[in-house]
Amino acid sequence: MIYKLKKSEFQTAGNLMAGVKNFPEAHAVINRINPGEVYVDNNKNPKSALVWNQGMQGFYFIGEVNNEKFKRNINEYVNDTLLNELLHKGINWFEISGISDTWHEIIEEIFADRNIQYEHQLVYKMSDKPEDLLKGARGGDYNIQKMDREVLQSNITNLEYITKELELFWGTLENFFSNGTCYFAVEDNKVVSICYSGFRANNTETIGIETLSDYRKKGYAYELGNKFIEDCNERGVMPYWDCSKDNIGSRRLAEKLGFEKTDEYRCYWFNF
Repeated sequence: MIYKLKKSEFQTAGNLMAGVKNFPEAHAVINRINPGEVYVDNNKNPKSALVWNQGMQGFYFIGEVNNEKFKRNINEYVNDTLLNELLHKGINWFEISGISDTWHEIIEEIFADRNIQYEHQLVYKMSDKPEDLLKGARGGDYNIQKMDREVLQSNITNLEYITKELELFWGTLENFFSNGTCYFAVEDNKVVSICYSGFRANNTETIGIETLSDYRKKGYAYELGNKFIEDCNERGVMPYWDCSKDNIGSRRLAEKLGFEKTDEYRCYWFNF
């Protein structure tokens, strides 16, 4: 049997993330910082779990890998319950990663009856020398602002570009204001690019950057990324970058900002 934990019970699965240095997205859900769900094999003393992350709209396997009962039951639970819940959310794909390489074979085994595919995800972390991170910032002449409650009262024409993204990752704007960070660029009285923390886990914040299609390749992402990193340095926070190996633009931007590749893992998915 698979149990869906109540929010107040999420920490029951906290020990399954002990020693896991990456995957702040899963840490953040279990710590109830970012919205999501946790499904376990035992609601009192779980050995394995499946974590749903609302912001990324994907799942993570955590805990004991060779848990035959969990493998058998989670496959049935996905087919009978979770796929219908995803469809209700308007999602017709199932995305999953495991917190260790040993989960790869298990994922392929569990979903062997699906046309499952995968891509390589790269993890980037910052250099140990904060003073070296911001070299080369050119300081754009457009308006860069930090997201706060006062911005909600401004006359910027497309504030929903920010609020929609933040509500996806943080659930509510109040939760974001309490736990997250966001910088954005304004041109022609509209938001053209944003750089925000998607998740917070301990002293780590993940970076998300979005730019309107008509304003790309103009340096917004680089300027906002620098601003975000500077903010992290001032707060003693480690910025964290995760992107697909195929996303050459994201990889180049990460390296230009001073990130170094530290790890790699597989992200699986199938459509239904």
